Amino acid sequence: MNAAGGQMFKNYLDTLKQKEVFPEWNVKRFALFSFVIFVVLIPITAYYNKWGDIDNYFGYASDVVNGMMPYRDFGFEYPPLSIVFMTIPRLFSSDQSVYSVLQALFSFVFFAIGIYYVYKIAERNKSHNGRMFFLLLVTLLLANIFVISRNDIYPTVFCIMSFYYFFDKRYTASWILISFAVMTKMYPIFIAPVLFMPFLLNKDYKNLLKGVIVCIATCVLISLPFIISDSSTAFSYLTYHAGRGLQIESVASSFILFFNIFDPGLVTVFFGHGSDNIAGPIPDMIAPLMDYLIVAVLLLFFIWIFLRIRKMHGMYDPESVFRLSAVAGVAMLLIFISCCKVFSAQYVIWVMMLLIFTQFDCFDKRSRNMILILTVIYGIFSMINGDFTYNHLTQLDTGAVLVIFIRNILHLILLGAIIHLLIKETSLPSSDGIGKVDIVY
Repeated sequence: MNAAGGQMFKNYLDTLKQKEVFPEWNVKRFALFSFVIFVVLIPITAYYNKWGDIDNYFGYASDVVNGMMPYRDFGFEYPPLSIVFMTIPRLFSSDQSVYSVLQALFSFVFFAIGIYYVYKIAERNKSHNGRMFFLLLVTLLLANIFVISRNDIYPTVFCIMSFYYFFDKRYTASWILISFAVMTKMYPIFIAPVLFMPFLLNKDYKNLLKGVIVCIATCVLISLPFIISDSSTAFSYLTYHAGRGLQIESVASSFILFFNIFDPGLVTVFFGHGSDNIAGPIPDMIAPLMDYLIVAVLLLFFIWIFLRIRKMHGMYDPESVFRLSAVAGVAMLLIFISCCKVFSAQYVIWVMMLLIFTQFDCFDKRSRNMILILTVIYGIFSMINGDFTYNHLTQLDTGAVLVIFIRNILHLILLGAIIHLLIKETSLPSSDGIGKVDIVY
């Protein structure tokens, strides 16, 4: 009986290996379902007064409506394009409560655009959209209030759009959109290099240079009004974060806080640069080095993956190189967050939404499943931290410290899983790689 039951279970697992357990999702129905979740989240956010940064957005937008210029007339820590998204809802209402709801609905508009482009990406790459939509659903449910009350959804969707046009070989559109993302929030600047990888591989330096010029020109044009207004302050957002300490949720902080459990007094918590940070001999020594660490690790990773793909280049069709480049971009994002001085709760929006690029049907299924499982667990601990334990974390509560420590350990494991996927997909022909020319889609 037991042997028979074990064989049945084994047969079931074998069936799952051959069968896609994520069916295709209707894009319109999924968008409607997502809108219902947004509508539910709005009163919850309002009731618990969790609008957070939207309160600041309202102040900035009101200053703009009253004729003031960001950077010159008031401090503004975000890149210039972000003020557009903050100001648009303010044009329709001067009431802060109404503004907050309009900002949340504006976030949904961009989330819906993201849904459409994820659908198109799956279609363009001949993949089931079920896994990708599942990641969007996980983002919406587990990042919840941060999706509607932060501006991170805008640059994330710009990145998704940029990669769609990258896959479709409409490079100028791709470069412009990634520049929009950078000018909304700086982190996509660490993803942008992978958009040039195919040109490096093909030694197409003409188009490589063209891409760099398009990106720089787009950023300069967006910055131009502020440069004309006051060139001395136009780029103050670039220096705003340079002098900040280790934010309390960052990967480095979580390790220090973990040891602080056993040796209390290692750190203290202070508020500065719009976040809760830790201070003490160790974090004060580490913080100034983090920016250099980011650049060094990202550069080493890019060189490593570039050389690895180049070695296998003749065995890949162009479409496969594009997909590998997208996954490399996701890895670079996770590396950036791992080494960054800041790891705010809303950063998981970037991670979970952009992980769609790890879920193409042609990738190794075991690796894809592992990434999905890790993402859900990662999202759960992120939600616990962001929605429930953050205030306790600022008090150095042991339980809250353990939650953020586990979240960040999962972040590193998730990064490892993505790198493992890249290694497997750039291995010798004997592996089940994505890119061999005889692949069946």
